[in-house]
Amino acid sequence: MGSSTRAALSLMIGRTIGFAVAFVIPLLLVRALSQQEFGIYKYLFLLIATFGALQFGMAESLYYFVPRFPDAAGRAIANAIATLVVIGAVVAAVAVLGAHAIAQWTGNLTIEPYLPFVGVFLALTLISAPLEIVMVARKAYRRAAVTYALADAVRACALVLPGVIFRDLKALLAGAIVYGVLRVALLITYTLREFRGQWRLDSALWKTQLGYALPFSAAIFVEVAQINLHQYVVWARFDPATFAIYAAGCLQIPLVDLLTMSVANVMMVRMSEELAEGRRVIRLWHDAVERLAVVLVPLALALALTSYDVMVLLFTPAYAASAPIFAISTGAIVLAALPVDAMLRVWAQTRLLIVMNLIRLAVVIATISWAIGTFSLPGAMFVTIAGLVVSKSFAVTRIARLLQVPIANVLPWRPLGAIVAIALVSLVPAVWIHARLTLPPIGRGAATACVYGAAYLAITAASRASWRAEVGRRLGWLAASGGR
Repeated sequence: MGSSTRAALSLMIGRTIGFAVAFVIPLLLVRALSQQEFGIYKYLFLLIATFGALQFGMAESLYYFVPRFPDAAGRAIANAIATLVVIGAVVAAVAVLGAHAIAQWTGNLTIEPYLPFVGVFLALTLISAPLEIVMVARKAYRRAAVTYALADAVRACALVLPGVIFRDLKALLAGAIVYGVLRVALLITYTLREFRGQWRLDSALWKTQLGYALPFSAAIFVEVAQINLHQYVVWARFDPATFAIYAAGCLQIPLVDLLTMSVANVMMVRMSEELAEGRRVIRLWHDAVERLAVVLVPLALALALTSYDVMVLLFTPAYAASAPIFAISTGAIVLAALPVDAMLRVWAQTRLLIVMNLIRLAVVIATISWAIGTFSLPGAMFVTIAGLVVSKSFAVTRIARLLQVPIANVLPWRPLGAIVAIALVSLVPAVWIHARLTLPPIGRGAATACVYGAAYLAITAASRASWRAEVGRRLGWLAASGGR
């Protein structure tokens, strides 16, 4: 195993633990908090996730400046941390002093008592953002992986334990602040030790860093806005308990991100090599799409079929109404089989990423009020998926131009059709068994998933030998790509 593979595998393991922890935290808290408190918790951390983009790309700029300018690495890090301290201080001051105005602006005053806590935690999150980035940029991959894993474990304890013990949202947020303080202390200790004598500000370098970071930050702002807009609209139009139902239905499956990142990363590396040698790369693009589709299409259909069981199992029967929202959201899993972002980055079409996000944002803004008024909460999720369909369709047409092929050839339509057909036919026995079982959600969901998976594999095995071999090759490639 090469050094680059070991490094990637170490980071992937660390991030996998992080995905798992992030997935589990709300599942524990939903059992400790009331539905209204859980809705407020989800909204407050939505604010934290959204305004985390206020770092203006300064932390991410270290991926560029630390390895390329090692002699100036200490100054680049000091500049980034100093900038984030200023931004964090402003954010905390606004949240503490303007809590009432912010709560009034969001349309729900119930969050006012919690906003000072959120402001302080967000400030600490911004300041400590460079921690793992510096480690990765300096090729300290194992240290970064361990830090990722331990930090996520500590974060889980800091949030869950106060929430479960005291069953109080303020206690949970106080625990989050303690975690934030520990991260900042670790960042300062690590960077001062590693860059002793170099840790100082450099105004000329800071201007260069800012010039590099701001365009990237603009793309992030647009992306975050279009991803989260539907949740903000639902919050503004409904009470916190109803928002909790919607937020639970927005559940994301960590496996999807891990698969898409693994396949996309391998595709990008291989394409860059092929393009450098003047070769066509459409086969690599088709391979990536097929490899993702062979797993993601049946996964999405299985989750949609068992959506009620999944919601009740993970979030308790109080969140059964989340099932239709979650079922619609699985459309995003199917669309993840088109890694258009990675493809456009290979061709340095980064401006098109902003255009894609703006298109998706425009679709949601134009239709979400009508959709909620007509279909209530499921309508908000439906237009979100519709916006994703429109933006990815736009990207596919652009990819056809880059590959210099007609639309009819830009995707591997025949293999995709076979995957979808097999996945749909496999639903028949699964739907039958799901409708007749009277087991608890965990038993019915597991039995349905097993029947569906067995049917999918059996029908695939019964198809022509070449297709069977192709599916087997793609599943094997997915397993291997996780370590690349």
